[in-house]
Amino acid sequence: MRWFRYLPAVVLLAAVVIDLAWPEFNTFPLLAAVSVIAAPMLSLTWTIASGAAACLVGALLALREGHVFTRSDFVEYATLAILTVVAALLNRMFAREREQLRTSRQVAEAVQRAVLPAMPDRVRGLAVATRYQAAQEEALIGGDLYAVHDTPHGLRMMIGDLRGKGMQAVTLVNTLLGSFHAAALQLPDLPAIVRGVEVQLQDVKNRQADAPYEDFVTAVLVEIPPTLACWAWRTGATRHR
Repeated sequence: MRWFRYLPAVVLLAAVVIDLAWPEFNTFPLLAAVSVIAAPMLSLTWTIASGAAACLVGALLALREGHVFTRSDFVEYATLAILTVVAALLNRMFAREREQLRTSRQVAEAVQRAVLPAMPDRVRGLAVATRYQAAQEEALIGGDLYAVHDTPHGLRMMIGDLRGKGMQAVTLVNTLLGSFHAAALQLPDLPAIVRGVEVQLQDVKNRQADAPYEDFVTAVLVEIPPTLACWAWRTGATRHR
């Protein structure tokens, strides 16, 4: 949320208001929290500026009251300076982690586009629409898969769900889609396609015998014969005149 970015300023303002309204209260904890709050949300420049602003506001409030600086005051402002340095280091750590996360998401998005390419808008006159959403929040790759192929035997489609995770799951999804593509173009009926796909998957699973869990795929295969597809295309063409 964008309003979180204003939280350091809000805390700093709260420290000023509390000090002016109730001078007997010690606002040092609020001033010390300003730079730490800014570290995960703002840039390095603004994090350091937040810590400097907290030190400046604390000094101005003390001067307003005619306060004479003592050793304890020096310790407090030294603590503010140290916290600002720590906040700057934390800011760099958070920035590095955000960059790594951004890179990971870009890689995941590239893998998703490679494994599940975009479907054409129309196949044999039939409208095709797909939407992929992983079950896990913020994830780009899940275990679901789909494919549509126009073959001499008709329009063949598959929608499936794979149990598994990680690169082993991606390998199985890629194998499943590749084997379905080859079988859909060559084999005459759906039962033969299922058997061909199952043989390929079993071969991959045998080569992944060290996997810590068992993988399996639940899938639905659909075939629209060429005559039915042509009839649907003619119906759609007549409807759009």
